[in-house]
Amino acid sequence: MTRFDELDQALVAWFDGETIAPAPTGLLDRVTAATAQRRPRPRWQATLRQAGVWEGIRAPMITATAPRIGRQARIAVVLALLAVAALMAALIAGSQRPDPPVQGIFTSLAGMPGPATRGLALPDGSVLAFGGSSQARSGLLSASTDRERLLVFRPADGTFRAIGWTDGSVTSAAMITDGRVLIIVMDPPSQSTGGGSSGRSRGMLVDPTTGGVADVGPTALPRLFAGMVRLADGRVLLIGAGAGGRSAEIFDPASGSFALTGFPDGVMTSPTATLLDDGRVLVISQSERTAELFDPETERFVQTGSLLGIRSGFTATRLLDGRVLIAGGSIRSEGEEPRLATTAEIYDPKTGTFSATAAMIHPRTLHYAVALPSGLVLIGGGTGSEFAGVGDGGIVEPGVVQAELFDPRSGTFNAVASPTRARFGAGAVLLADGAVLIFGSADPLSGRDGGPEATSVETYR
Repeated sequence: MTRFDELDQALVAWFDGETIAPAPTGLLDRVTAATAQRRPRPRWQATLRQAGVWEGIRAPMITATAPRIGRQARIAVVLALLAVAALMAALIAGSQRPDPPVQGIFTSLAGMPGPATRGLALPDGSVLAFGGSSQARSGLLSASTDRERLLVFRPADGTFRAIGWTDGSVTSAAMITDGRVLIIVMDPPSQSTGGGSSGRSRGMLVDPTTGGVADVGPTALPRLFAGMVRLADGRVLLIGAGAGGRSAEIFDPASGSFALTGFPDGVMTSPTATLLDDGRVLVISQSERTAELFDPETERFVQTGSLLGIRSGFTATRLLDGRVLIAGGSIRSEGEEPRLATTAEIYDPKTGTFSATAAMIHPRTLHYAVALPSGLVLIGGGTGSEFAGVGDGGIVEPGVVQAELFDPRSGTFNAVASPTRARFGAGAVLLADGAVLIFGSADPLSGRDGGPEATSVETYR
């Protein structure tokens, strides 16, 4: 109990009672001192004056004589003081209550000169887009050996322009510290494989300012849609996927070469790789329940908490407070068939555990999720169908139109205005001004890029 609380009780005790009592000695001094220190000031002296008792109690409080105060006046003062206290409590509670989510709108922009479904924000505020030959089949991405067009979005005029071509399908990408982008591509067809894929992957460095593409050689092991993230020291980590499913390697920009590093405990199939605030990397594989942490200092993987179910086609998004939101996808328990999920969970690096949060409004997989400067997370696109794994002949239904916002403070999802198009496997990148650039889509029925959605563009702000 604070001394202000004690003073409130002293005032109430004096004003209460059936008989007239003298004012306690020293009460005026305590009221005056408290008035000078409290914010906002309750102005107890003015309150007592308005009640008509100030002059009647001033002298007795100083001289300890015994004036008589009517019960109605005493009750009026008590009620006034309690009203001030209630107002102060309401103001404090209101200042601590989180603001409601801000509702944005989606706006169409001019289309791209070619298809793209993935992208990275560049240091100058522009966006490098790629992934035009990617395919989306039954929740997992596959790649062709086709050349891909590289596109750059300029926020100043709201348009894309083509800057060059790759020598194969881009399967993963990450920006390095000098502003260039490391992309991993499938080797082009070779005569030794009868015109098919060689099964190898290699790295290329793209200069977005000139459109130049420089070959940096093959990866240590073939990797198809590896988890890829730039570490705090500027190196780039590649994890799993393809023949390298139970391995990882690091690209060092200083030497321009790839080298194997520590080995994860599980098979990493198209894993997500999320850089945490402490420099470690949270790695979650598709269709696996256990997650792992990579420590760049020791270059070792260690297991961390288990997800609430086996997921695929989900998103992993780092929140402003350092936790990671895992949302959507198809989910199953051991021995069960997968089902499309509205469920979401949060990984807390401080405890190394996953815990459930509120469910999304719509089930979806292969959607996009972008953390906004406000701390909210925009989630949109994806498909809302039930489907199983690759090669089962399942049909993927058209994408989900409705978007939603996740609020980490309340742990809830809230509907927002609908995007201009339904998108499946689309790219979404946060721009420097806080807007989200959303582009491209794969045809949900055939799994191929096509139709007007493939080159369409919109922003959320």
